[in-house]
Amino acid sequence: MEKYLATPCSCMSPNPIRLENLAKLLKEYRIDGVVDITWQGCHTYNVESRVVKDFLKQNGDTPFLQIETDYSQGDVEQIKTRVQAFLEMMA
Repeated sequence: MEKYLATPCSCMSPNPIRLENLAKLLKEYRIDGVVDITWQGCHTYNVESRVVKDFLKQNGDTPFLQIETDYSQGDVEQIKTRVQAFLEMMA
C-alpha cells in the first residue's frame, strides 16, 4: 500500500511528489521544454496538466506543451504540427 500511495499519479491529490520529481528532472537534465501527453480518458491528468503548467511558469518559465490524445492515428498530423511549432518556438 505504501508503494502505491507514494506513486506520483494524478489520482493522488494533492500530488506534490510529481512536482518534486519534475523539479529534480528539470535541473538534472537541464530540460528546455516539457511536453505533457494526456490521454483523453484520464481526466485527473488533464486537470493536473494545469498544475504542471503553473509550476513550470513559477519555477523558471520552462516552455510547456500539453497534448491530449486518444492514441488513435486520427490526430497524428495535428500532434506532429504542434510539436514542430513548439520546437521552433524554443529555438
